[in-house]
Amino acid sequence: MDLRRISRPPVTRWIAKVFAAGCLAMSVTFTHVAFASSSTNENILLELNKLEQQENACQVYLLVTNATESQFDDLKLDLVIFDIDLVVMRRVAVELAPLRAGKSSVKSFKLTGESCSKVGRFLLNGFLTCGETGQERSDCIDLSKTSSRTDVAFID
Repeated sequence: MDLRRISRPPVTRWIAKVFAAGCLAMSVTFTHVAFASSSTNENILLELNKLEQQENACQVYLLVTNATESQFDDLKLDLVIFDIDLVVMRRVAVELAPLRAGKSSVKSFKLTGESCSKVGRFLLNGFLTCGETGQERSDCIDLSKTSSRTDVAFID
């Protein structure tokens, strides 16, 4: 008896067609979800990259990545720095602009008169300015994500 010539019963063919249609529908749905979620991954990534002790100052290095499709011509952070007891040490404004779309940049500033070992935490308090080519934006705080490569936390 040649098994290749035995046809499947109609119910089996129907189940196979329904299964294939279901797989296709799930594939389209997952593809749509993947594209939708990738378009919402536009962020301004702020990484506290390094603290370096200098003679009478703590040099701070921020790695800034613009993972959006916008060029920021006006972008200034409002940072609050806490000591190791979580008491406010200082509040600083850090200029990040210009920052092109899809570009990473390192920005640095000094905490004059401060020791890096006394720094306990950085807080992204907000954005003092946020704009692209002549128009102010109000969503920069929502776009921002903070992280730290140091032992000092960077929170938002």
